[in-house]
Amino acid sequence: MDVQPSKPEDGLADSNRDESSTKQLSLATPSNTNEDLPGPHSEEDSIDYTTPEQEDRIVACCEDPDAEIYQTSRCTQHIVKIDDKVMVKCGLVGPDEFENQKYAHEHIDRNILWVPKPYHWFGRGQQGYLVMEYIEGEVYEDREDPKTIAKVAKAIDHMQTKTEPYIGPVDGGPVTEQLEEYWNRRIRARGDKEATISFQGTKMVLTHGSIAPRNIMLREDGGLVLLHWHLAGFYPRCCERTSLSLGTEMNSAWADALAEAMPLSAEEQDQETKLVIGHMNSTCCYVKPMSP
Repeated sequence: MDVQPSKPEDGLADSNRDESSTKQLSLATPSNTNEDLPGPHSEEDSIDYTTPEQEDRIVACCEDPDAEIYQTSRCTQHIVKIDDKVMVKCGLVGPDEFENQKYAHEHIDRNILWVPKPYHWFGRGQQGYLVMEYIEGEVYEDREDPKTIAKVAKAIDHMQTKTEPYIGPVDGGPVTEQLEEYWNRRIRARGDKEATISFQGTKMVLTHGSIAPRNIMLREDGGLVLLHWHLAGFYPRCCERTSLSLGTEMNSAWADALAEAMPLSAEEQDQETKLVIGHMNSTCCYVKPMSP
């Protein structure tokens, strides 16, 4: 029996699982609506990637020393081109990422943000394989471009219109009380027994959890593509901005500029501050909170 890759304890912006620089991938220009555009490679839907033969072919391609590897991360994850229409993210890749990405692909307006269509996930031993449509574009490198930062902020704002009555990955997660207990243990870890965080009455919105230039691609027409949905789920609205300060981009001008385009309410700012404190208490390092 295959063993699913293990998942980290922290479901919010685990910076150790952030992705490294991505090379060029391939994508057709979308039309006006999701209904008009089933996908750049819609004929691929007729291929059954769940068969043992297809899975064996995918594993062989990923293990080929001459395979075209478009990304390698610190966590032994990489993206491999299988052919001109399909790519595979392989390594420590869990089934939650398939479900997260599937939800995002189906619910996000592609005129605002493109999410690669996932076709299949399977595991072999400790390795996971996420089969998805192959994408063409350029890694987002001009981090001082205010127009692109505005596009990213607009995409996040659109994502946050997608809500669910639960917290965690799109296929379900811990109840609100469990999340509060988890973070309050961290917040009080260094002696402040009175500090607490509450998510009671907080709307849970679609959150990517790892917004960073290395996970963003730009199509030739300037459209955005967002990769790597392993940390995604439904979380308090502050969490997307909080993840900027917890990730490797935490002190960059790009993260500060994006945070400024993502204003929070006073209650959300308080939640963000306490999440950063809880993370700091757990890692014994300084993390700069975002400006209000």
